[in-house]
Amino acid sequence: MRLALARTAARALHVLPWRARVAAVLAAMRAMAWQARKADGACLCTACGTRLGGFIADYGAAPASRLLGIAGTANNPRLYGGAVRQSCPVCLEAERTRFLLWTLAKEGVLDGAPIDLLVCSGGPALLHRLRAHRVVSANYARTLFADTACDLRAAPFADGTFDVVICAYVLSYIDDDAAALREIFRVLRPGGVAWVVVPQDLSLATAEEGAHLPAEARLEKFGNACHMRLYGMDFDRVLAAHGFRVETLVPEALVPPAEIVRLGLQPQDRLYRCMKP
Repeated sequence: MRLALARTAARALHVLPWRARVAAVLAAMRAMAWQARKADGACLCTACGTRLGGFIADYGAAPASRLLGIAGTANNPRLYGGAVRQSCPVCLEAERTRFLLWTLAKEGVLDGAPIDLLVCSGGPALLHRLRAHRVVSANYARTLFADTACDLRAAPFADGTFDVVICAYVLSYIDDDAAALREIFRVLRPGGVAWVVVPQDLSLATAEEGAHLPAEARLEKFGNACHMRLYGMDFDRVLAAHGFRVETLVPEALVPPAEIVRLGLQPQDRLYRCMKP
């Protein structure tokens, strides 16, 4: 009954401005996951700021997943060398988003002067952390968290609109990811930065394409039936070929070992900082 009421309330939130929707949904997620919240917890989610007893392997088991109608996915043994994922049981954000936010905090982006920022398919915790900026929240179609419909292969923005673009967990869903990368470069201002995250097999030399495959085969190969490919270790060169100056950030090179455990990060993960010259 409570879940049904929560879903009814979530649908009613569509009448609110998207920033208010984000805040309201995040508050509901925190309330529903009260058992996971620990004032003296050994772990910390850098996305929602919650102290936790620990992270979870299947975000589909979290109360907020049921609230939002999100299904969890099986652990993909080709990612992180087969390490079990560590999602936040409150806001559902994965390791890579939490590492991104850790990095943005270290670079002073989160608390810096307001900037024009495009977020592609961001969750409520990520968007809430960026609330001090002039954020355009975009998705292929408008959603509870996205106020702008955007096909990233032909983005509806003028050249040089944004100081920062965050593109996390998006490119693998797009059949023509080269077109999307060209558009990200185009809408950035000179000196602007794109932060890019993709599913990546650290043992794979180049991307393994799968747009031609049936959904069942993509599910087996990539861990998600909607993914068009699994990226390999040449992704930095792919980004550079589109004009970016690329820096690859890896948690184990930047974060103390104890903090990696406390923040639930994958030591071998990859985050790409892509600057437009």
